[in-house]
Amino acid sequence: MARLVLVLSLVLAVLYLLITLRRGGPQVGAPRAPARSVMTRAEALQVLGLGESATEREIVRAHRDLIRKVHPDTPGGSTYLASQINQARDVLLG
Repeated sequence: MARLVLVLSLVLAVLYLLITLRRGGPQVGAPRAPARSVMTRAEALQVLGLGESATEREIVRAHRDLIRKVHPDTPGGSTYLASQINQARDVLLG
């Protein structure tokens, strides 16, 4: 009985490897593309807390104020929030 279990396990392992290699090999640690990489103008304005008629100066000021609060180097800072704020600025300023 133990031999049968061992043989079945080996057969399953070999089948798994063959299927994996046929599909292009294992993708362990492969980087994933973000679900959506571009923020819309409306989303960018919302992130910075600005209205549709915001000027370039207001965008720069809002970015500076927010990034000071959430920068990863500050206590309680967040890499994710900082990246969202930077992306919002980039979308609005081009």
